[in-house]
Amino acid sequence: MKLLNSFYARLLLLTVGTLGLGGAVLVYASYSNAIHEADELFDAQMAHTAQTLLAIAASDTDLDLSLTAPDTGPAQHRYQFKLMFQLWQAGTGPQRLLLRTPNAPDEPIVPEHAEGFSNKNWHGHPWRFFLSEDKPNGLRAIVGQDFAIRDELAHEIAHHGVLPFIIGLPSIALLLALAIRAGLQPLRRL
Repeated sequence: MKLLNSFYARLLLLTVGTLGLGGAVLVYASYSNAIHEADELFDAQMAHTAQTLLAIAASDTDLDLSLTAPDTGPAQHRYQFKLMFQLWQAGTGPQRLLLRTPNAPDEPIVPEHAEGFSNKNWHGHPWRFFLSEDKPNGLRAIVGQDFAIRDELAHEIAHHGVLPFIIGLPSIALLLALAIRAGLQPLRRL
């Protein structure tokens, strides 16, 4: 009987250990994949915002662009001040700032030759920037996003992905213990 209990304990430990290790690998893989997809989504959003700014500026020659976008009141979303943009007139002469969000500076955030995506520290925080040009109309749009947005999303994804596994593992271990005990019952009778 003692040998059977030892066999039962060893079988349960190996089964739950394998399940825990396999689950941890799957949680990590899911987490990494979700972060990659979120980064792709954020990058696409930044590129779309830049193209929208360029399209609006190029299509409306009577557009009254002041240097700073008007204050629209309190933030409507917790990430709102972790995003910024600048719209520049970039003709043959010196560039001229046409429009910017209130949290964007008056000078270009990224160099004019840095078209596409780039990462840079700004005010002590890592930011991701996207620069897009409309060369025929002499326009340049820069969109910036604080990496804190991506980090916050990563923590939320990790929390939502790991928590069910952590809560579910003891329940699965209990069910496995009952199943192994029932499976070993004929051996116990023998």
